[in-house]
Amino acid sequence: RQLRSFQTENRPDTIFVCGQDDRQQPIKTNAEALMIAVPSIETLMDKGIQHHHTNDGTDDGAAPIQTTIPLPNLQPKHVRDVLHGIYTGKIPFNDSARDNAAAH
Repeated sequence: RQLRSFQTENRPDTIFVCGQDDRQQPIKTNAEALMIAVPSIETLMDKGIQHHHTNDGTDDGAAPIQTTIPLPNLQPKHVRDVLHGIYTGKIPFNDSARDNAAAH
């Protein structure tokens, strides 16, 4: 369920803005799913910029809140890999990581 939420960006309410300049990318995720998997991430989310939106027709009538967390010093791919690891419990390795590990 958590992986599906990450992959489909199910009801995203948090956006990590990663990278700098023309390499900057938004990564949408769900705060509740992240905090269930990694409770300590709440500290990072508390430092985000909160945006209150008009009611989007949710059942409870509450206006949705979206949090933007700037991570300019992190590459988008690395943030996606960390999120994938959080949701699946598996760490994805790419060829460069394997090559780097083999060199040491």
